[in-house]
Amino acid sequence: MRGVSRWECSVERRQFRPFGSVSALTLGGGGLGQIWGDTTREEAVATARLAADKGITHFDMAPMYGRGEAEKVIGEAFRGADKIELALHHQVSLRAGRARYSLRQAQRVLDALATNDGH
Repeated sequence: MRGVSRWECSVERRQFRPFGSVSALTLGGGGLGQIWGDTTREEAVATARLAADKGITHFDMAPMYGRGEAEKVIGEAFRGADKIELALHHQVSLRAGRARYSLRQAQRVLDALATNDGH
């Protein structure tokens, strides 16, 4: 990824009700979760950090993105960072009669994103 550090851009922001303003661009978790092909966690973490550094504040994740790998990448990428500006969008299954499954899914996401800094 030569020259990426010199890449300058201004990312437009839009209202994403009820969550407030987020970047118009979203970094999808498929690549971070390695569903599009092999990559390393180190490369995925660097990608998430670079996206945030360049103004992307909206990150999309789902359980099928690497069986939780995308959440682990985001958790590692932003551990210890000020996450006030980040919008982490996660898809969970809300099937009828599967409320406990959906709650476990949501808890797994929170655990993967947890940091020791109280954020």
